[in-house]
Amino acid sequence: MSYKIKYKTITVLVSGDKPTSCDVCAKTPDPRGLHTHHWLYKYSIKEVKDDPELAKENSSVLCFYDHRLANCLRILEENQERADILKRLKNIALLKGRQ
Repeated sequence: MSYKIKYKTITVLVSGDKPTSCDVCAKTPDPRGLHTHHWLYKYSIKEVKDDPELAKENSSVLCFYDHRLANCLRILEENQERADILKRLKNIALLKGRQ
């Protein structure tokens, strides 16, 4: 068996059975509702085209809701060096509180 995974801007075919449940909440939505979330894009597009199995590394299968949360976490981790990240988060929380 094999299934497709999107990696950056390409889609590759990988071996194995297509996952049927979210790695976080274990829900089993329609398989089209599951997405591969890459915590880290370790390889170049060329490397993944040459060896599609690399697309499975550093990834989780997540439902739509958990995938959105994981994207937020990745953005925070990418910006962890920014000294003002906590101040910015506080400002966002205060802004949301005004709604």
